[in-house]
Amino acid sequence: MKKTSWKWFIFSIVAALVCSLLVGLGYLFTKPSLSDASDNPEIVANFSNLDVEVFVDKNGKYHVSETFDVTLLRSNLTEVVRFIPYMTSTKYKNDDGSVVTNKKLARVTDATLTTSGNEILNVYHDEITGYITFGIKKQTGRYELNSTHNYTIEYVYDTGNDGFGEFDEFYYNVVGHLTPSAIDNVDISITFENAGVDATCVKCYVGEYGSTNEVVPTVTSDTISAHFASLGANEGVTVRAVFDEG
Repeated sequence: MKKTSWKWFIFSIVAALVCSLLVGLGYLFTKPSLSDASDNPEIVANFSNLDVEVFVDKNGKYHVSETFDVTLLRSNLTEVVRFIPYMTSTKYKNDDGSVVTNKKLARVTDATLTTSGNEILNVYHDEITGYITFGIKKQTGRYELNSTHNYTIEYVYDTGNDGFGEFDEFYYNVVGHLTPSAIDNVDISITFENAGVDATCVKCYVGEYGSTNEVVPTVTSDTISAHFASLGANEGVTVRAVFDEG
């Protein structure tokens, strides 16, 4: 993969821009509910030590591993809920000024949970909202107040063909924008099986939804990484990289 001019790329929008560490990592419920997520902004958990590792294979599939600690601030909780949007829409502008819109459905598969507790991972599909919901469900009893738990969720996120004929694109919300509390000690790492990452073709945005505040990540020929001492409430991290087609 070689350097690609940014003139081909105007903007890329992921519909429901909440791909990673969404409301699910900001809220816990006694049952999984998208309406609860929007109607109940109460902070019921604190999150820290978030480590997100993404491996992009040669076919463009994202193999995602998210490890994090969660401290529960209520004692009547039974499930940690995590939302992942799979309906996406991307746009770019041609040299002639015409705008091309590319809509697609991503597939989220092979989801697994690693935990020292007695939780299981439930997966719910909602075709109306376009979300897949991960529910880390306690099998017996409820969580203890102020207890801290460590989880690792792994899954494959497949957007299929990016739909851009002139270039290949990696675009991913590594940390979503709707966690209502700060997240301390955040590390992200993205590794590409096909080396050829050009630092001039990488963008990393940090902040609330729609933020254009850029930070400079560490870039090698096959990796993009960054560390954040803390992300504020409702702050996320989005990484974009562009390569020559193929």
